[in-house]
Amino acid sequence: MNTSLLAITHVEASSAQEDIRDASVLGYVYVADVDETKKKVRCLAPIGGRMPGTAIIWGTWPEGVGELVG
Repeated sequence: MNTSLLAITHVEASSAQEDIRDASVLGYVYVADVDETKKKVRCLAPIGGRMPGTAIIWGTWPEGVGELVG
């Protein structure tokens, strides 16, 4: 999960998966480092302080575009 980009949404993390998937994005954070032994995540975000209690989505980007390459 190091060097990942996460999207923070406007819905609660306990919401249905469809609601989280379809929610608008509040912003993005960059995960610079994950220390599993200390259970700490170092993120770079455009604002300081604690992360909001909303759903955070982790995915891959850019998505595959193999069919576009000739």
